[in-house]
This record gives sequence, structure tokens and C-alpha cells, in this order.
Amino acid sequence: MMVFGVVAVAGTWMRAMPWWPSALPFENLRHAHSHLGFLGWLFSAYVLVLLRLFLPEGKAWSRDKQLWFYGALITALLMFPAFLFGGYTAPAITLLTLHTGMAYVLLAKIWKQTKLHDQPSAWFLKAAILFFLLSSLGPFAIPFIQVFGDGNPVSVRLAVHFYLHFQYSGWFVFGFLAMLYRWLEMKHSALPRAVATAHLLLTATATLPLYLLTAPRLNETLQALYDKLSWMVDAAPWWQLAGTALFIFFARRRWHRLQSPSAWMGGFAIAVLAVKALLEWMVFLPPFGQWVDLSNHFLVLTYLHLLFLGMATPAVWWMFGNLAWLRAERTALRWCAGAFIPGFVLTEGLLLTMGLGSSAAYFAEGLLAGAILMLTGVAAMLTLQLMPTKSSLPQAKQKLKTIENFIAAGELEKHDN
Repeated sequence: MMVFGVVAVAGTWMRAMPWWPSALPFENLRHAHSHLGFLGWLFSAYVLVLLRLFLPEGKAWSRDKQLWFYGALITALLMFPAFLFGGYTAPAITLLTLHTGMAYVLLAKIWKQTKLHDQPSAWFLKAAILFFLLSSLGPFAIPFIQVFGDGNPVSVRLAVHFYLHFQYSGWFVFGFLAMLYRWLEMKHSALPRAVATAHLLLTATATLPLYLLTAPRLNETLQALYDKLSWMVDAAPWWQLAGTALFIFFARRRWHRLQSPSAWMGGFAIAVLAVKALLEWMVFLPPFGQWVDLSNHFLVLTYLHLLFLGMATPAVWWMFGNLAWLRAERTALRWCAGAFIPGFVLTEGLLLTMGLGSSAAYFAEGLLAGAILMLTGVAAMLTLQLMPTKSSLPQAKQKLKTIENFIAAGELEKHDN
């Protein structure tokens, strides 16, 4: 959570630049902020939760996991000054490559050591890992485009879009769904296997062609591919929406069994996931598509923030509360979210307004206010997390003994009761 605090401070710094200019280039700060956000904070948080949920006792926080995890985390932390002071140059690219390699090892260990291969939650876990591996091909393609290709900026932008699409719509979304399905299984409320199978097939199949549909512009090769597979690409938003609706229809009947002090954060994350599927469906309908320019910078930011701040981060907080890593039973937690969520909504509203071509009054001031609200919420959440609890994060005690025992034994229900 401390890493997320640094991310929130950097975000507030960016929003304050119109009044307090910095000698550092804005682009450097933006790259430092974003990479620390989704690699330092969110990747690390996802891995901790997935280790705890999917691996058996003795393996969830073994010595090798600790070394690879902390190696990846330190590398992500070093990216912040590398991007901040040097921009997208050799030091930052080297650290990004190192982090990707360590991430490969960690995710391969999770894949190999989980004993839930026949459970739907493991299907979504493996899909998330595959999408992470797929997304990493985007940055690796950029040097080849620049050295062996013609350095076409459209192709470079498509490589960046490839990374972002499969990171956000793939790794973030399917990692969250893996947590959801696993928690339902642990609470003896698993969805029917036929429903889980249909959900996975519909959403995973849709994610692949959605790359072509959401790209701001296609080069000749991808345009030819789109022309050949246009029926599949155009159907992808419908498949995604159908899979999401199917999941929510069956999961809502079981959600009451998952009630906990942090359950509302999980519900908020699911709602945002549904909004994501609905928006991507609406954008490509003729009445709405004419309003949307997918290359618009503000719309891109709206989409990225929607999944990062609106879905993935509340999902992690929900699981932190479930795993007793966060004092979710405290009334103060609602006050923390009472600052963070309005800040998120305010920011999204302003970015969306600008993206749709309308000028928002006090735009810069509103973005700064939203950033301050979110920073306040994150700082308060961090304070709650650092308060003494019965179970601490593995970073603090170097072990995963408190709850991995009854997870491995399938005793979570007994523990709760």
C-alpha cells in the first residue's frame, strides 16, 4: 500500500503542475507514475493475493517466492527514479525488462504449483497469466519495429496499445475474476461449471479481437487481418457483454453468502467491470460510435483509470479485507473510500467530458481536487493497514502462515464461523 501512496502522490504532483511547474518533463513524471502504478502496486498486490489463494501451505511464501517477489518489487521501485530523471531511456528499459523476466518466473511458479487445475478459478488464473505474457510482447516489439522495420509511428503506437490492451483487459480483468471464482469456491458458493466455462470462453475469446476493434488506427497488415475476420471482431463486444451478464446473473444469487466488511468494495469492482463491458458494447453501436474517437487522449485515460482505479484497486482492497490484511471491519474504512471513490468519479467525469468534445469548467482544478481526494483516501487506507491486526502482510512478518493453513485445508468456512 505504501507503493500506491507514492503513486497517488505522483498523480497529485502531475495535476498540480499548472500552478507549480517542475524542471522535470511532464512525460517523465507520467511514465514514472504509470509504471509504478501497474507494475509496482497492482502487479505486486495481485501476486500476493493469488499466492495466498491458489498455492498450498509451504509453497505460498517459500524462500524462492520471496526472492523473486522482492526482486520484482525493488526493480519496479527503481523504475520510478529511472523514468522520472531519464525518461524512456536505457536504464528504465533495462529495469522494465528485468521486471518482466522476474514476473515470468513468479507467474510460472504460481501456474505450476497450484493444485486447483480442475477448478474454474484456476482456468481464469491461467487465462490471466497468459494475457500477461501476451501483453509483454508489445514493448519487446518496439525495438524491432524501429530497427528492422520502418519505425512507423502507427506501428509503434499499435505495439503500445497491444501492451495496454492485454494488460488491462487481460491480466487485470482475468486476475480479478480468478480471485472472485476462488473466493466463491472457498465459501462453498461456486458457480455451475457450465456457467464458468461459458463465461471464460465468451470473455477470453472476445478479448483477443477487441484489440483490433479498440485500436486507434490499424496499419496495412492489421487492416487486412480485420477485413478477413471482421465478423469475429465486430461480434467481440457482444460476446464480452453476454459473458459478463451471465456471470453477474448467477453470482448475484450467491453474493449474500460472501458478506464481509469489505464486500461492498468487491461489489463496486464488479459494477465497474460491468460498466467496462457495457461501454465497449455501446461504443461500437452506430448511434454512439460517431461520438467517440478512440485516439482521443482523454478517452484513453478515462478507460485506463476506469480499470486501474475503479475495478482492480477496489478488488485488491476487497481481498485484503477478506484476508485480514486490512482493517475492513473499521468504520473508518468507509470514510477512506468516501474520499477515494468521489475523487475517482470526479476525475473520470472530467476526463470523459473532455474526451467527448465538451469543455469542462475548471477542468485542471477539478482534476487536482480529484487527485487530492484519492490521495487522502489512499493515505487513510495505508494508516488503517499499518494498525496492529491479527494477521499481517507477508512483507511485515516474512510468512504466510496465518491463513494459508486453513486455505490449504479448505477450512475457511470453519474459521469464519
